[in-house]
Amino acid sequence: MNKILLLLLALGSIGAILYFINGETPETQNEQEQREESSLNGEEATLSSDVPPQIIIRYTDQGYEPNSVRVATGTEVTFVNESSGSMWVASAPHPTHHILPEFDARMGLPQGEQYSFTFTQSGTWQYHDHLRPQMNGEVIAE
Repeated sequence: MNKILLLLLALGSIGAILYFINGETPETQNEQEQREESSLNGEEATLSSDVPPQIIIRYTDQGYEPNSVRVATGTEVTFVNESSGSMWVASAPHPTHHILPEFDARMGLPQGEQYSFTFTQSGTWQYHDHLRPQMNGEVIAE
């Protein structure tokens, strides 16, 4: 019984010494191998979710799609102009944009261009196309 206990202590000591020498556990080595493999495949390796979420809202000739989204505060919302004309995203109400004045592209953006805004305050934030105010929507930040 004493020999088994001594053997287990010796093996544990050897494992601890190897851990401190290498500074890696088998899991860490596996993660490193996966990162290296991802890099070789041209993929970006990320192990954390420090990248803030992003939402895409398309602007078409029919309006904003979707025209209502629910997001966490800190989310970046990108408005992409897929319409045949210009798009000027701005907070409501039209024409003053005074409720959330920083939420304003401040100019018409041609087809293919985009505007992004990060909603850092919770609330229901209505917006519209300043050039065609009947095209509107809302972002609910919680």
